[in-house]
Amino acid sequence: MSFFNKFLHRDEQKSEPQATHPDKYAPPQAPGESTGAAENDPRRGIFWIRRGQNQWSVGDCDKALESFNKGLEIEPDHAELLVYRGLALGNLGRYREAIAAFGMALTRDPGNSNAAINRGIALGAAGDYEDALVVFDRAISADPKNSLAWYNKGLALLALGKEGEAAAAYENAFAITPDLPVIPHNILTLLNKSAILEKTGRYDDALVPLNQVLSINPRCIEGLIRKGRLFRKLGRYLVAIDVFEHTVKDFPENPELIEEIRITLIEWGMREGAIWPFERAITLNPTNPDAWCEKGNMLVRQGKFNDALVAFNTIEQIDPENIPVLTSLADLYRKMGSGEQAVKTYDRILDLDPTNALCWYNRGSILQARGNTAEAIASYRRVLSLGMEDPEVYYAMGIVLMDHNEYPEACEAFTRCLEKNPKNAQAWYNKGVVLQNLERSEEAFQAYEHAVAEDARNLSSWYNRGTILETMEKFEEALASYSQAISLNPDHEKALYRKGVILDHLGRDAEAIHLFDHALDINPRDKDTLYAKGMALEKVGKESESLLCYNQALALDNKNVRVLMRKAVILEKLGKEYEAYECYTRAMEINPGLLEAQEELGSLNPWIEIICRSIQKNPNGWYVIDLLVRNTGKSFAYNITLSVKGCESSRIPKPFMVPHGEEKDVILQIRADPACTDPIEVQAVYHNKLTREFDEVIQISLSEEGTAEKP
Repeated sequence: MSFFNKFLHRDEQKSEPQATHPDKYAPPQAPGESTGAAENDPRRGIFWIRRGQNQWSVGDCDKALESFNKGLEIEPDHAELLVYRGLALGNLGRYREAIAAFGMALTRDPGNSNAAINRGIALGAAGDYEDALVVFDRAISADPKNSLAWYNKGLALLALGKEGEAAAAYENAFAITPDLPVIPHNILTLLNKSAILEKTGRYDDALVPLNQVLSINPRCIEGLIRKGRLFRKLGRYLVAIDVFEHTVKDFPENPELIEEIRITLIEWGMREGAIWPFERAITLNPTNPDAWCEKGNMLVRQGKFNDALVAFNTIEQIDPENIPVLTSLADLYRKMGSGEQAVKTYDRILDLDPTNALCWYNRGSILQARGNTAEAIASYRRVLSLGMEDPEVYYAMGIVLMDHNEYPEACEAFTRCLEKNPKNAQAWYNKGVVLQNLERSEEAFQAYEHAVAEDARNLSSWYNRGTILETMEKFEEALASYSQAISLNPDHEKALYRKGVILDHLGRDAEAIHLFDHALDINPRDKDTLYAKGMALEKVGKESESLLCYNQALALDNKNVRVLMRKAVILEKLGKEYEAYECYTRAMEINPGLLEAQEELGSLNPWIEIICRSIQKNPNGWYVIDLLVRNTGKSFAYNITLSVKGCESSRIPKPFMVPHGEEKDVILQIRADPACTDPIEVQAVYHNKLTREFDEVIQISLSEEGTAEKP
């Protein structure tokens, strides 16, 4: 007396408008009750059983339940009334109450097989498949010939994914009772039998019960669809198409049928022809929204976006509030790169259904891609407020918050993502990036450790892990981390560069230079690598090659002060003081407060040395002074102007030039007061076009002719 023998295979049951039995759960006949006066006496339980049966037979299960409840008010221990109450509750979908009713019946009558079997069925309907199996196994132990127990055990096993055991149980049921009277009639039973055989790969055997179904009801849509699908699985595509073609004439709007035809054509290698079933359905019914929608989706899969857009626009005119159609349209706009149109379409969907969490999520992802981070964050927050706490939502929100430099909130989002999916290596990596930006290095390092533990090929985590170890001055560990990154991508220029820097720091200059060369092969315009290579070459005494690196770096960025400074040092070493001076001056122009450049400029200040070689007094009272002016620098030629203080009058030469490393004889004539004992002062002011003015001053005391003193 099974009230509900399809609960364990709901996914196998499709809507069948021409159902062969209008009452899914036909009321069982009450055994063991005598007819006669008791049936007409409302003070007896049998009266309410009969009344409930009559009400059930006309489809009024609610009234039937009321009758069974009234009977139990009169006879609360009436086991059969409890069974009927359970049947009615089960038929109304109130499975937990049905389970309780059958349990109470069994306490009154432990041997009541109807109560036992239907309690197992109700347990299955409530999703308690394991408990249902216990009930059916107990019934089979008590009566190995109980075909109904075997049948329902098979359904429970099928729901648990144990197809092989289900098939064996199902075959036992039909071996015991070939015409097992399950409801509705034999169609559901035969469909179940075919489904189990199909799941176990016995496609030819699965066709037999389907043919029996179609002999009972030739228009059974589920039987026809399954039959076509079985022929497809057997590779008999032409026969499958023939079955579907005949079926579509009677059911032109059935979306499952249209989809089966599409799949069959694709598997048959007729991908372009897969549009045909939808066009056929549209021809039969031009306002069929499902056919238009499926046609649009197929055109999208074929990459024919403009044709798909026409199809979806047609559906909009037919049904402007069809959410699945609008969703497909929004997805199409997204594929076409029309993000703005996609967002507008998602907004239309959300006007119709503000609780559509998936729509909010898709809207947020498009806004994020378009750089509208604030709106994207708002969309993701709506998703979470609707209870869709999916780790991917938290991950996407973390990414957009990170892009928006909102690191504390981004960190929280990645943390929530990892609470739900601790094996998401990329989430661990991004959490590490955020923590590094928050200068929480130790926590960032732990995040990268998790990332590489979950995915040893997470290159970026190995690299960032190395940067943290480097800042901690754990150079050997950092080297190992960079080496791991390079093993995953031998052309990872940043890892090559950082590893080279550490090797250079550790005095392994030749290895460092090799890595810098590799990095520059990949990206010859990397200023940092050129600078680092130049430094390493300096250490091994290759100044000319080092200078070449610095020149290349400055060609890319002529305002790079640190490169200018290193270039100046090399120029000094190479004896090119003039060019070194230019580099220091350029560095000072870029950064006037650069003390290092100021100090180096001071060390390069030119030296003009003035030497008084002799003094002669002529008869006219003039002193003739013979000076030697010497340029002790190595790079600069200077224009020199002389002046004299502390005398009555003087005759001095015009400004003159002394090249670097050379000297010049100069004759001064002065007239001085013989009574004055103070020395005279000779000043040389010198400059060139690139430098500021310098001066050199000497004092000369006049004494006996031919002598001179320079204090």
